[in-house]
Amino acid sequence: MVANELCAEYDVHIVNLYGFPEKRGPSIPLDPRVTVAYLGRGEMPRLRQTIVESFNPLRKYLQDQSIDICFLQTTYMGIIGLPIAIWNRIFGRKNRCKIVFHDHGAIGAQLGQRSTTLIRKVSAIGSDLTIVLTERSCKDYQQFLKIPAKKLRVVTNWIDPQINPDGKTADLSSKTILWAGRLSEEKGALRIPEIAQMALQDIPDWQIHVYGDGPEREKLAQQIQKSGLEEKVLLKGVSSDMYREVPRHAIGILTSDMEGMPMFLLEATAFQQPCVAFDVLTGPNEIINDGKTGYLIEPYDTAQFARKLRELVMDDQLREEFSRNIKTTQDKFSVAQISQRWRKLITELS
Repeated sequence: MVANELCAEYDVHIVNLYGFPEKRGPSIPLDPRVTVAYLGRGEMPRLRQTIVESFNPLRKYLQDQSIDICFLQTTYMGIIGLPIAIWNRIFGRKNRCKIVFHDHGAIGAQLGQRSTTLIRKVSAIGSDLTIVLTERSCKDYQQFLKIPAKKLRVVTNWIDPQINPDGKTADLSSKTILWAGRLSEEKGALRIPEIAQMALQDIPDWQIHVYGDGPEREKLAQQIQKSGLEEKVLLKGVSSDMYREVPRHAIGILTSDMEGMPMFLLEATAFQQPCVAFDVLTGPNEIINDGKTGYLIEPYDTAQFARKLRELVMDDQLREEFSRNIKTTQDKFSVAQISQRWRKLITELS
């Protein structure tokens, strides 16, 4: 999305170190002005081998294409691109290519993962700049990794206009609640039956619709059956068009153990859908204005979660009020706002 937005003003390249260009195209349609390159073929090997094998092809590509700024996306790309940053400092031309580490993760929630934390620290030290998704991650880099503020910038995700091109709003009278994501441990899907039991058991008609698949699906299905919630919690599987499904629900819920910048909440925001989420270290509290556009819940207090969800279920006017208030959040995460941050950053590095 960023590439499409900026390619009218800049020469944008998306470089894949490995891949199958004949089998896997970009996950979203790209503007024809964006150049897509593959430096290697096949699956990415182990990290150490990738660092060694990708050094010369990537260095040569940056040099041959006269790339001014190289954004290294995701945690492991930071360490893969580190030798390029060192090479550029020693042998690069005066107007050398700037190396920017772009971390999409939640550092505060992963400090116990020593290897990942070390990779983050080394990548941030070696790069010219590090971009994070949230203000909390920016503070965590300073506090835990001792990276100075001058080497950090916050550029969050925006709400893709294609999510809701017609400006629809969520059906606040639908009597359905949406959970969507991978059914894996860190997403907290196994909390759904307990929350449903407390929030909805004595309320007719209301249901929680669960979209997604993953390793916890069977266990979740067993919990639903054991709790007698087959009519309250419905496993809907994977949808081919979640943007169609989101506005069919009155409320969204997020039960994750950790998040970076949760796309689920941004997609709900696109349709002015009130949400309830655990106030994990990063993400939800930068999207939900507690008590104004939704509710933030102390992790992982399922009883409080159920109480607040029940409040929204029982109060039509409250849902409408929260939905109206979400307009302000939409403006905060608009393409105009976030793309301006990217332009400012590029100008700063040029």
